[in-house]
Amino acid sequence: MYDANPRFEYRSWVGEDAEWKDDVGHGTHLAVLLRKIAPNAAIHVARVFKKRPDVEKSAQNIAEAIRYAVDQWKVDIIVMSFGFGGKNEVVYDAIKYAAFKDVLMFAAASNDGKNRPDGVAWPAIESHVICIYSGDGYGNKSSFTPSPKENMRIMVLGECVRSAWPPNLNLPGDNKDMSGTSCAAPIAAGVAAVILDYARGFLSRQEWESLHRIDSMRRMFERLKDPDGHMHSGYWWIQHWGLFDSKRDESWIQGEIKGFLV
Repeated sequence: MYDANPRFEYRSWVGEDAEWKDDVGHGTHLAVLLRKIAPNAAIHVARVFKKRPDVEKSAQNIAEAIRYAVDQWKVDIIVMSFGFGGKNEVVYDAIKYAAFKDVLMFAAASNDGKNRPDGVAWPAIESHVICIYSGDGYGNKSSFTPSPKENMRIMVLGECVRSAWPPNLNLPGDNKDMSGTSCAAPIAAGVAAVILDYARGFLSRQEWESLHRIDSMRRMFERLKDPDGHMHSGYWWIQHWGLFDSKRDESWIQGEIKGFLV
């Protein structure tokens, strides 16, 4: 799990360390979780704060990392498993730049339930960003997940999610179960990555680029949702496993994916 796989690339904006460093475990947990969901993805890890994120102190690091991911790493997807109480213009400019370059962005909704005055944290609330909520393994909303909003309803697993933990933090087995919308965000991004990767094999370049845009992604998740659950809860519980059901043939799967295009 901690081998020198070249598809894991790391860069820090908070120190001189060239090798992977994680003082709290959150980043390691989420990066390896994303690898579990999308094993063929090239994953780039940007360390933009040491412990707890602070939008004022971390804004420049976050903005620089977003631009670096777009221009140097040439990423298709950015995952932001953090949230702030308000908009930051420096980070917002970087988000707009990534959106202009058609980079998909996923962000954690927040873990404050209904106690947060603005409901969804920033930047998940931005129109350029796909907001992700957390549910349990049965499709019920997590107690800490905020209320859904228009165009912000996507919910995936975010409770008791097991993934890697840094060996230096001395946890038995170097694994830990975590809960939060910060866990849900990489899972949703991993689902998108798997479908985009599969779609390269049969879509034209123009069709693939259309699938890669945010409107098509939102349509994709809407069509992957539990067909009945959203009417009662307002969330879209994503049943992504149904797309690649072993009972479905390849032509059906490809037809479904073409149906996601906007």
